[in-house]
Amino acid sequence: MPPAWRNITIATLICAAASSASVAFRVQVLTTGPVPELAARNTVITAQIALTDDPKRRANRGRHFNQDSYVIAATLKSIRTATIRQTVDVPITVFAAGTAWKDFLPSQHLEVTGRLAEPTPGDLVAAILLVRGPPRVLAPPSGLQTAAGALRSGLRAAADILPPDQRGLLPGLVVGDISRMDPQVASDLRESGLNHLHAVSGANLAIVAGAALALSRLVGLSLPARAIFAALAMLAFAVVARPSPSVLRALLMGLAAAIALGTGRARDGLAALSTTVLFLVLFAPELARSYGFALSVAATAGILILAPRWRDHLSAQNTQDTPDAQEDHHAREDHHAREDHHAQGDHHHAQEDHHAQGDRDIQSDHNAEGDYNAQGDHTLQVGRNLQGRHNPQGGHSFQRGHPAQRGHPAQRGHPAQGGDPVQGGDPVQGGDPVQGGDPVQGGHTIQAGHLPQGRPSFQGDHKGQVGYNLHGGRRVPDDRNAWGGHTPQGGPTAQSDQNTQGGPTAQSDQNTQGGPTAQSGPNAPSDPNAQGGYNAQSSRSDDCGLNAGSGETPGQPRRGDGRSGPGGSNREARASRASKVPCRLPRWVAEAVAVPAAAQVAVTPVLVLMAGQLTPVAVLANLLVAPAVAPATLLGFGAALVAPVWPEGARMLVVPAGYAVGWIITVAQWAVNVPYATLPWPGGLPGLGLLALAVAVAIPILRRRAWRAMALTAAGAALVSVLVIRPVVGPWPPKGWLMVMCDVGQGDGLIIAAGPGRGVVVDTGPDPVAMDRCLRRVGVGEVPLLVLTHPHADHVDGLPGVLRNRRVGAVVVSPFSLQRDDARAGNRISGALAHRRIPEWKAVPGTRWRFGPSELTVLAPEPALGETHGRGEGSAINNASVVLHVRWRSGSALLGGDLETEAQEQLLHRMAIRADILKTPHHGSNRQSPAFLSSLGIRAALISAGVDNDYGHPAPTTLALLRRLGATIYRTDQSGDLAVVERDGEMAVVPRGP
Repeated sequence: MPPAWRNITIATLICAAASSASVAFRVQVLTTGPVPELAARNTVITAQIALTDDPKRRANRGRHFNQDSYVIAATLKSIRTATIRQTVDVPITVFAAGTAWKDFLPSQHLEVTGRLAEPTPGDLVAAILLVRGPPRVLAPPSGLQTAAGALRSGLRAAADILPPDQRGLLPGLVVGDISRMDPQVASDLRESGLNHLHAVSGANLAIVAGAALALSRLVGLSLPARAIFAALAMLAFAVVARPSPSVLRALLMGLAAAIALGTGRARDGLAALSTTVLFLVLFAPELARSYGFALSVAATAGILILAPRWRDHLSAQNTQDTPDAQEDHHAREDHHAREDHHAQGDHHHAQEDHHAQGDRDIQSDHNAEGDYNAQGDHTLQVGRNLQGRHNPQGGHSFQRGHPAQRGHPAQRGHPAQGGDPVQGGDPVQGGDPVQGGDPVQGGHTIQAGHLPQGRPSFQGDHKGQVGYNLHGGRRVPDDRNAWGGHTPQGGPTAQSDQNTQGGPTAQSDQNTQGGPTAQSGPNAPSDPNAQGGYNAQSSRSDDCGLNAGSGETPGQPRRGDGRSGPGGSNREARASRASKVPCRLPRWVAEAVAVPAAAQVAVTPVLVLMAGQLTPVAVLANLLVAPAVAPATLLGFGAALVAPVWPEGARMLVVPAGYAVGWIITVAQWAVNVPYATLPWPGGLPGLGLLALAVAVAIPILRRRAWRAMALTAAGAALVSVLVIRPVVGPWPPKGWLMVMCDVGQGDGLIIAAGPGRGVVVDTGPDPVAMDRCLRRVGVGEVPLLVLTHPHADHVDGLPGVLRNRRVGAVVVSPFSLQRDDARAGNRISGALAHRRIPEWKAVPGTRWRFGPSELTVLAPEPALGETHGRGEGSAINNASVVLHVRWRSGSALLGGDLETEAQEQLLHRMAIRADILKTPHHGSNRQSPAFLSSLGIRAALISAGVDNDYGHPAPTTLALLRRLGATIYRTDQSGDLAVVERDGEMAVVPRGP
């Protein structure tokens, strides 16, 4: 095994062993002791806990609309039961309800009573604690967390003057506070590829660090002091914004960069990223399962590795040849470095680029007449100003043997043909001498294609007075690109019919395979370019679009066997590739495009694995919002800093920050409405494998530009799309659809056809995003009627998703839901409707509407009968659900809300109901009346339930009952959206697929 591979293998094994040891130690701590045993028995305990994060409000599922519940990360400090008192120190996850929890801060100590439960497999916590009742405060938070909390609350207060969508996004973007985030804004950001702006990320920390460095430099601090100031700013930001996975990653990389800055050492971004990831995974193994951490690392790696190459490719041919900047090529190596030639002979100072990426970018700061894309270690640059390196006898010499490509050393002291000898005496092997052979300006000769000291430039409109031939051994026409504007005094124009093997000549967009060496000895054979000399041919010109490929004099016949002169390069192939050169982008534009593109490409595998979709619009969206991110971050963080002492000043800073986040919101709203903004893709490992196959096939084809193969690949990709993706996407909604049950998770959301682009909505599910997506999939832009069967969160929390960018004619609610003293849900719904001037009606039995092909009739509840109470929590609200009977030409359906046994039997005694399709009440719970269900004569039963929900819906007893009745069962947790369609006068159910 080669030494390099042996070292890599050893390092990999060491990292794997360290990771395994770290995980094993953590698992042992979590699985031993009294806590796991008590959790397995669901024991009720009194516990002392220390919060390690802010309480996060969680969406309610199946509870009252006004119920606030939170999930909090904490450390369990002690436990007390009837038989056990013990001090422990293990991480747990706390679930609690009540508004008292929202103001607690990390490091705060509380005493709570609750039931322990086993954690979800794979979570590195000892148990879940389900808290009962309010907590008791044992100790306040630390001073540091108190100060951080004051800054966060100050920013929230200052943002109150902004519109609702902006006041929610600004604290999230700046300090990671998403407590007031509009769900629709969060959805738009996620679907447009801007999810990193939903909450604070590593980019925000980098912005703060950059501002700290600029400020410290402005006040005149020394370099070490600036590094310390930037490090302190990053640490403070991490405390205020909370150490999320992306912030942790950026913090450690930033601290490494600050240390390098303060000590004057070289910085390597890729090495810093690798070290950071290894360190974090070793000390916090749970990050290995975090999608947020994976997305942060992948995006950073993409920016470090891919962005510089793409930037250089996009901008390389835009730079005109000037005295200060000639061609912008790069060497395809494993590191991106800048050669900083300070005109001191052949001494090179390699400086790591701030992106620390891909290749070695060999550049010249002084009189470098071209940056060559070479595959070797270094390149010899044309026209390097060799100050102080003149040989007394006239020739420019190489000092110390500067390494050429592939490591061949350049021999020192070789004179050019036709000139005075240079110290060392050996002629340069290189073929024909430069014509004329006359010394230039006082006896200095032109050595091996190098220019004399000076700053000549490519200027396509000028004739070359020196006339060095750099076009593959052919004579350059007078009006083409030659060395111009710099005529040596006293010397004739030098022309050559062949490249001199010691002298590099300009080559563009092509890797040089080998590299020239200046060797002593006799003259070279007639094919010097075969040894890897730089081909002087250039695939660019001063005017974009001109053919600068061949460099032949028009009408001049080719020599030899079709190769370009003695160099051995295929002139025709290069000329054809360079026949039409497009104008390239300015460097700043190229970088603005390359960075989001590289990040999006890098995170795509993670997004496919996580969400099963592609986001083509993400690059453009990130490009458009980029100018607003830094102002929003800096102004928002400044407002947070001054808010505790100067609230009015904080509000002044928040106003322009609001404009910035407003622009981000506008771009996100526009992006999600772009056609094909998101494309479905198979999720999980199959989708990841398909993506890898597509990339593996596309890369070599794009590099070789094999257009025929590319056409075949495109045809193959279309076939794959038809065979693999189309079954996932499908034609949706199906032709002739009458009703769609949306897959909204644990809740109800239905759409009834009401004409082209119109639909009656019955319940909105628990998630505005899911409901909005379902409506968009079906193509509903207008809702003439919205029915909210009862005010439980799993039926009404998705209301903003229905109201978003749609006209709603009226809303029907249960007559009982607004009469309950504790039902703040009804008040909140009424407030939202009044704000949009949407009329609100109470459901009255016998009311009938007709919309398009659908006729709807209200069957229940009957106000005269009063409320129907049940045996469970919330049963009275469930039994007050609005019940609808929907009829079409080919059949009918019954929509029973969350009716339970008592209300079902009451309805059975009041009227005879028949239906072909049943929307199974209460998500298929076990609270069903067999008599009621059997009286309906149903042929199909639709059940809306969440995957692996906590309520056991649908109940096995209900499923068995429906099967006994002969009904075909369709479930959203198994089949996704469900469409009721009319086919040949009959009704059928078509699942969309999960």
